[in-house]
Order: sequence, then structure tokens, then C-alpha cells
Amino acid sequence: MISIYRPDETEFTRNGLGSLDKNIIDPLVMQDLNGIYAFKFKYPIFAPRAIYVKGEHIIKVMTPKGYQLFRIHKEEPVMGYRNVTAYHIFYDLSFNYIDDTNVVDKSGTAAGVQILGATNYLHSFEFVSDIATQATARIVGMNAAEAFLNDSKDNTFISRWGGEIDRDNFQIRMLNHIGEDRNVIIEYRKDLEGFDATIDWTTVVTRIKPIGFDGLELPEKFIDSPLISNYPYPKVREIEYKDIKAAIGDYADDEDALPLEDAYAELRRLVGLEYSQAEIDRPTATYDVQFVRLMNTNEYKKYAALQTIYIGDTVKVRHIKEDIDLTAKVISYEYDPIQKKYTKISLGSIKQTLSGSGYGNLQSQIDAIKQVEISNLEASIDRATGLLNTALGGYVLKRNGELLIMDTEDITTAVKIWRWNLNGLGYSGTGYAGPYRTAITNDGHFVADFIDVGVLNAELIKLGWNNINTQVGIDASGLWVENDNGEKTYMKKGGLSFINKYAEETGFLGMGYNTTDNTINGMLIGADYQKQMSFGRKATAESNAYAPFMRLEELYDLLKFFVPIELNNYLEMNSNTIWNVGEIYGGGKIRLTTNNSGTQGSIIFNASNQMLLLGSVAGVSMGILNGDGVTTTGRFEVRTGENISFQNLNMNGNTITNQSDIRLKKNPVTTELDAIAAIEKMRFIEFEWDKENPYNKTKPDGLQFGMEAQYAPCLQVMDQNSNYLSVDSGKQINLNTLAIQQLVARVKASETELATTKQELADLKEILTSKGVI
Repeated sequence: MISIYRPDETEFTRNGLGSLDKNIIDPLVMQDLNGIYAFKFKYPIFAPRAIYVKGEHIIKVMTPKGYQLFRIHKEEPVMGYRNVTAYHIFYDLSFNYIDDTNVVDKSGTAAGVQILGATNYLHSFEFVSDIATQATARIVGMNAAEAFLNDSKDNTFISRWGGEIDRDNFQIRMLNHIGEDRNVIIEYRKDLEGFDATIDWTTVVTRIKPIGFDGLELPEKFIDSPLISNYPYPKVREIEYKDIKAAIGDYADDEDALPLEDAYAELRRLVGLEYSQAEIDRPTATYDVQFVRLMNTNEYKKYAALQTIYIGDTVKVRHIKEDIDLTAKVISYEYDPIQKKYTKISLGSIKQTLSGSGYGNLQSQIDAIKQVEISNLEASIDRATGLLNTALGGYVLKRNGELLIMDTEDITTAVKIWRWNLNGLGYSGTGYAGPYRTAITNDGHFVADFIDVGVLNAELIKLGWNNINTQVGIDASGLWVENDNGEKTYMKKGGLSFINKYAEETGFLGMGYNTTDNTINGMLIGADYQKQMSFGRKATAESNAYAPFMRLEELYDLLKFFVPIELNNYLEMNSNTIWNVGEIYGGGKIRLTTNNSGTQGSIIFNASNQMLLLGSVAGVSMGILNGDGVTTTGRFEVRTGENISFQNLNMNGNTITNQSDIRLKKNPVTTELDAIAAIEKMRFIEFEWDKENPYNKTKPDGLQFGMEAQYAPCLQVMDQNSNYLSVDSGKQINLNTLAIQQLVARVKASETELATTKQELADLKEILTSKGVI
């Protein structure tokens, strides 16, 4: 039934001003996913109740998901009819103004509740969401409907928190995804009347080259889709994942950088998601199913299942000829509320490239599982089972539109009544007229004096007063909870206060104040004067005692730690000292660890040799801190396989030595290397360092002189991090010395040869002289 109501009506369980069913023409409910939700129809100007079919009146209409309210916003007289457009009651919020509200670091539910609470005037709308993402948005000068759904602005709910909207009269649900997979599979066949499809093969990608931060590439370069053989040739695309940073080179010490192999693994995982979740290796498709045309075909029964799905639901579309299945989502529909059937459904294939959503957003969201005590629940179940199993008597009355179960035959004398009709199910202990203090209504409300549950999972719980027991109360100081030992926790203005069994305040958790001007300056965790403060955990799973891992002593300004300390930022000691009592005589230690198991770095004083050791798993960097307090200049680094100096090494008149004692060497043989030939092949150049290469950022400026490592194979050393070639200076010195030796040998040989030649010339001269030749 299509009923019409006055503009200010608040009770919609009755028929209001009457039904429009008999005279309404071409009624059509239309909804787009996260878009318009409207009801359009024609109505004769002189038909009954036509005087009510005008602006601001409310219409209750059957939709695929039950009755919904729409308010008339447009009416246009045409040839004896009114063309009427009504928008879902949700759009009442488009006239309710939000002047200024700043949502800071809140989940979906908290954000939506704040937005609805910031409107210019009160309303009846409620909000719920399952979006756990925390985000921030300042909403200034827009209406409430726009604040939720305007994706053209950056500071709206849909832009910051995302999600899909489910509008159910005055209840607004913003969910990660609405709809379900109802296991509906349909077959697409070309030229089928009433089933039109647009398939786009240009978006298919079957071979991806992932690029991480600063051009990071995989060793294998590309990753293929499992479906690559389904296409005549690979469809290659480069996708950038800017959040995947490897801890190499200048980024070795960055907190957000991953070990190189882990970065490679993450790139591979993200590409896998492109294929398995985003389905980037499948074509995109949109489908329009027009049931009026489709009903005239023999294949209509194959598609009748589409009448059982809802907006946001997913279906499988099987392309037999192409041998491919595509997952499609209901993105819009048109619905006849009189026939209670769809006239048209539009489906869109699910496809979204993951690369643009950010690394963090790709992490799977895991639901928390909490163990609860169920003894009270089991007792309630047993009680309910007993009541139902031992119920005797009772009378069942079937009336027009409802079912009654009563304690007498006569409805006028019955006291205990269960009543079930289209609007809900309820129980009255005071007769047919009620009140029904236990009820489930069709608008989603559950009314009860007592509720026994196992796990209650809710985004928003509204409470009145909980009469739990005598250990919970409110007094002039605030809300308090007291345990059996007389210890209390107070919730009062400004924070939480903790009282021991001697009625002494021991500590406080709340807002911290600036002692100079008494302004709020942050958060404070504090202990009372001469009270100790500890952070700890249970010694065992069964114990009620907590073993401290950090404690501020009662009478001394001394903070003790009983476990290793993990620091993710600076530790400012303010001229105080870090020391280790237990190891002070055997050598004090400061150990630096990460989330991984094992010690990652240490500063150790070895008492046996009086030496200080500084070391870590990946390397050590020493230098002069820059202004940011993090990076260094003129530093010296110890890395795996090499030590690197980033400025000149001044020996201050001393020397550099390298052990060369023959007693330390094994299997010595005389080298056959021709050092002179090797030096002759070397190429020496004048050059400047390429500062566009990140590897050269800390190298000196200006004209340089040196050799090319590529022309000195006997001196080459491959940098393990950058794969660039360096020259072994130690070998170069030895090579130069060897070349000098070989030159000396050549000179001596030449001198001997020259002396022999001179003697031969002298002998020849003597002979020629004796012969009278000269």
C-alpha cells in the first residue's frame, strides 16, 4: 500500500490521510548506490486525495527492503496529471545546516553521531557505522546530507571515512559494504532482449611491474597474473606503491623502512591483491537488466533470481563465450511498489586498483575476539528453556493481520498476551491494550526490562541507568566503582581518581595543567605525594598480583625498570644518568632492540679490558647531528662488509697500517701479475660527482681527479648495497709497489744490457784501430 501523510506526521504505523493505490500511475522507486533515492509517479488532478499530493507531504512506499518514507519535493501539472518527485526522508537533512564542527580522530560511528549532533535544529535521525577507521574532518557551512555524501568535497564523511550508505527511514547506516553475496549466478548472452552489457577490455592488466619508494624494483621486475594465458599477449602496467620503502642507502635508518627482503615480499603481496581482490586481470563490465523486455523472452526464468537481491548485493555473471566469470554489484535499480518487482537493475563489476589506496589501507582489519564468562548466560538459557518446555494451556487466536497467544479465550479478559503483526512482536502482562514492555519492532528496536546475552557487539550503546549492584554509585565527587576491599575508582570532572582502602587518594589519570598559568596542557598520569607509581602485569595467568616492570619509588626521585626498555623516539635525561645496578661491576649495558626478537644494538662497557663497545646488527653510524637532531654530517659508518667515511680522514701525523706478517699467511706464491701492463690499461679522468644520483648526495663538490674502476679489474670491489664499483686502495698501493719492483728489474736489465753493449763497442773500436780503419 502507498499511503500519504501530513508534512508534520510522526506516527506512520497507520494509513495517515489514506491510500493512493487505486489512482496512482507509473509509480517507480529509484535508488543509486551512495546516490539519489527517490520515488516518482503520476497522479490525476481530480482523483481522491489529490489535494494531499503536494509539496512537503510524506508518502510511505514499499521498496525492495520494506516500507520507506519519502517527502514530496516537486510537482508539475501536465495534461490533467501531476508529475510528482519525492525524495527519501533522509534528504530532510539537506535543509538542516551545520555551521562548524571539527571531527578529530574518530571512528565512523563517533564521526556520524557528531555530525548529526551539530545540526542547527533537532531531528529524529539516528546513526550507526561499522567503519573502524579513525579520521579527521572539519565541516563548515554545509547541510547534513551533504556532510555525509558529497564526494566532491574533501571534508565529508564519504571522502574521509568512505563506506556505503543504507538509508532505513530515520536510521542512517554507513557501512564498509552494504549488501551480501546471495550466491546468485546468471549467464550473459549477447543479443538477449532486455539484458544489455558493456564490457571494457582496455582496463585489463596481466603483468605488473611494481615500483616502491624511490624507484625500488623487484629482482624479477615483473609479476604475472594467473590468468595471463587467457589473453593473446601480456597486458603490462607499472604500478607505484610509494609507501613501500626499503632500508637501504640513505634510507637505512628510516623508521618506516623495511628490510630489503621484507620490502620485496610486500611488493609481491600487493601485486597479488591486485589480481585476487581488485581483479585487475579481468575486464570491467556494466549490465542493465530491463525486466519488462526480458519477460518476453524464453530465458526470463534464468534471471528471475535477480528479483531477490538488493542494492549493494553481489552476483556472479558468467560469460560462457569468453570463458570468464565477473563479480558484479547492484549499483542502481528501479522498482514498482505496486507489483513489488524490479523493472530495471544495473550491475557494475567490482574493480578498484589498490595502489592508490595507500599501504596502510591495504592491511586487513581483524575483528577482536573476547573471551567472556558464560555461567550467567547458561543459567538464563536454562531458565528460558524450562519456561517454554513447561508451558501449559494458552489460546491461539488468528485475526486479520495479526496472531495472538493469550491466557484466556476472550481478548477482552486476557491479561498475558503475545501479539505478532506486521509492525512487530510484543508481550503485555496487562491485557491487549498494553503496554508492551517486551517487544521487537519492524524499525529495528528491541524493548526489554532484562536482556541476557553472550556477546553484545555494538558500535553505539545508549544507556539510561544501570542498577548493577551496591558497588557502583554516584556521589558529590563523581561516579565511582568500589571493590570488596574498599578500594574505589572515581570518574569525575577532569579524569579518574584512585582511592586505597584507607580512603587515601593514591593517583590520578586525567588532564594535566601548566603550573604557571593553570591552562590545560595535555594528559597526566600521576601518583600522590610519597606514593609509589608502578606499571606492571600479572606474574601468572592465575595470579591477582602484578609484577612491576617500571616503578617510581615512594621516597626518592628514582625511576626503576625491571625489564628491557624499548624506545621509539628520543630519551631526554635532563642531566641525569642511566645506569645498571646489577651489571655495574661487570660492565654496564644499554641494549637497543626492535619489535623483532633478539638484541639489535648495544652500548657495552667491558670491565675486563676497560673498552666501550658500540654495535648493532645492521651497522653503526657516527657523526655530527644536524639541526633536526636525527641526521648527521661528516659521519663514519660501519656496515656489513665495509666501513664508509663521508669526509676526509686526517691522521694528524700518524699512519694507517695493515698487518702483513708472513707468519699470518698461508700458501704464499710469487704473483705473475704484470703490474705495469695493468697500470697502462687504467683510465684516469677529471670529473664532477653526479649529484642527481642519491648515492652521491654526501660526496664533495667541485672538480675531482681519479680513475675509472671499470678499467682496473684487479682493484674492483662491488658495493653490496648499491652494486656500484669501488677501488681497493690497499691493493692499489701493493699494485703500485709491484709495478715499481718490475720497473726496477727492467732498469737493471737495461743497465746490464747497456754495459755489455758499451764493452762490445770498445772492443770493436780497438779492432778497427788495429786494422787502420780508424
